[in-house]
Amino acid sequence: MFKVAETAQRGRTSAVSADLAGPEPVAETAVRSLFPPTFLFQLEKLGGSGRKDISTTMPDTITSWVASAFCSGLRSGFGLSDTATIVTFKPFFAQIQVPYSVKRGELLRLKVSVFNFLSSDLSVAVVLASSTDFSVASGGSSSQTVCVRASKPSVVEFPLEFSTLGKVDITVSARTSGSACGSSNQVQASDALVRSLIVKPEGFPQEEVNTAFICKEDSTSPPKKETFELALPNQLVPDSQRAWVNIVGDLIAPSAERQLRYRRREGSYSAFPERSPPRYKGSLWLTAYVVRSYLAASKYIAIDKNDVSISTSWIVKLQESNGAFKSYGNLFHKEMRGGVGNGAVEAMTAYVLLTLLEANDQPAAAKKAVDFLLASSTYSTLYAEILVAHALVMAGKTSEGSSRVQTLLTKGTRRGGQLYWKGDRTSKYGGSRAVDIEMTSYMAMTLLKLGGSSNLGEAALADTVVALTALTEFAIATYSESTAVDVLVTASPSYRYSVQITAENRLLTRQDWLPQPLALPKKVTFSVSGLGCAVVQSVFRYNTKVAFPDPKFNLKAVITKVKSSCSFTLNICTSFKEPNTESNMAIVEIEMLSGFVTIDSSLRKLENDKVIERWEFNEGKASLYFDGFTDKEVCFDVRFIRALEVEKLKPAVLRVYDYYAHEDRFEVLDLPLVAVVYRTVAGPVHPFQRCRAPRPAAVSSVPRRCQVVGADAGHLLN
Repeated sequence: MFKVAETAQRGRTSAVSADLAGPEPVAETAVRSLFPPTFLFQLEKLGGSGRKDISTTMPDTITSWVASAFCSGLRSGFGLSDTATIVTFKPFFAQIQVPYSVKRGELLRLKVSVFNFLSSDLSVAVVLASSTDFSVASGGSSSQTVCVRASKPSVVEFPLEFSTLGKVDITVSARTSGSACGSSNQVQASDALVRSLIVKPEGFPQEEVNTAFICKEDSTSPPKKETFELALPNQLVPDSQRAWVNIVGDLIAPSAERQLRYRRREGSYSAFPERSPPRYKGSLWLTAYVVRSYLAASKYIAIDKNDVSISTSWIVKLQESNGAFKSYGNLFHKEMRGGVGNGAVEAMTAYVLLTLLEANDQPAAAKKAVDFLLASSTYSTLYAEILVAHALVMAGKTSEGSSRVQTLLTKGTRRGGQLYWKGDRTSKYGGSRAVDIEMTSYMAMTLLKLGGSSNLGEAALADTVVALTALTEFAIATYSESTAVDVLVTASPSYRYSVQITAENRLLTRQDWLPQPLALPKKVTFSVSGLGCAVVQSVFRYNTKVAFPDPKFNLKAVITKVKSSCSFTLNICTSFKEPNTESNMAIVEIEMLSGFVTIDSSLRKLENDKVIERWEFNEGKASLYFDGFTDKEVCFDVRFIRALEVEKLKPAVLRVYDYYAHEDRFEVLDLPLVAVVYRTVAGPVHPFQRCRAPRPAAVSSVPRRCQVVGADAGHLLN
């Protein structure tokens, strides 16, 4: 065992320590602004002594930090340290709690708790710094003086209304002043801190992404240009629009897959943690998917070949005597099912064959699969037909595959110099469906293998592992060490942003925001000159006042069990509109009402009862994962409790969407997605306005975390 020394470097904390020398005026107070959930998470190399001293500045949080470490070496093996505790503490400090976000027009009753661990009572002036991003509501004041008793906290309140969208900083100071306790202060103390929250626009979030891959083969020729239009959306929420551009010199960037956590003991993979069969057995499709991802990544990062071998051995055990592979386990990818026709088996067999060919460790199984596909001729979907043709070409059956490709070329869509393949459901509002990207990517790789046109790469966008594979091969074919590309981005009236791409920095993504306020409509033009290739992209986000038309899901929600303790239950019911079929894996996403948080026990109960597969919380939204939905309605309850006081509440968005039908957009009109509003306002008086203000958290002489548990994250762990 080895030890972590318990020495705290009093950096930032000492800068705001209380001045206890006497009643002289308090010096200028440094503002506490560093409140990370974790710090000092780093890798260090030790010398022969096995010791290293690390000097760092402590965060501003009033808390106890628990430190630990582990090490490994060729001689001593693995070592794990004892824990050490470092306390960051002030005898006088203020604390504020803010929700993750509020919406424009809402009123936040900001509570400021002042803690006094000195020996005497203190008269304290609590001041809210002025800001153009918010204002103090009518009847409130930006400065209040209170008496803070020794060892007892006092609370003051500031009613705030927010007018500026985006990240907003709230700065509060507390310092001894006046005689609110009946006499002059015997000591002087002060503190100041800043906390941030997000002010969101009301309405339904939308996102539009436009991407282009531009290549210049001749540095002397005129620049190539691509223009994307940011149109004025219907029912736009005022001032909610924002946009930025992304530029990168490579089609992909290397990354490590975090897949092993989903592997089962027998070598298969599941989309969810390992559970008892048969419901949660490993998925053949997902296992083939992951193995192929590993094999593709092995060209760039270290992959344990034994992990791949275990999985391919599991795969071949599922092969039928005629060489076919039938669906096994949870198949969340609906297009792989191929309906009820013969194409379902052919598509699965072709998909698995591609993995076996890449692994190259099961030749007998691969040959049987090829023989099965050569005998096939009828397919239920275009997806299956393309997949079989691609698999045969990759297996070396050039003649048989080429004849099928010729047929498929007649089924492609040609527009604006591009050739691509579309599924049976088209995009109503523009953009490509994920399955269209997959099919076009397979065809691009097939034609490249047959010696076809490499320009097909321009039709594919990075969306799935299939697209990544195609783009990887295309990137290799188009890579040049002499890359020297200049990209100029312009937009009216005077926006200009320039980037130079070289062979050394081509993996680096550059991003720049268009100036606010963003006037619409607006055209964004990318001009590419020099020699080489660049991926250019515009991202446009905004909110609308209405939800999507023609949803593929039914969704409704009712608030029940409103209690005086400021909690309520949200009863959600959803179903798939298409009869006699099942959706892909689906997600129900619940946006938090401002100031409210989920009670985790209600989500854990849904998981334990197998209503949901898993859940996660991020950026003020709870995401609940389901196997899929049919036309039979599924209803469930989620409990919420009020953590912070927010009045004039705006509606929050509840939506359900098909996991595998995601485009690059956050909410796209042509996807099987619906967004609705759940409300808690039944009349002019909000039912939660009578809730009492939360009491300040208890703080002992050995300080504990002083927040409501999980309040910043948006959920309570009870």
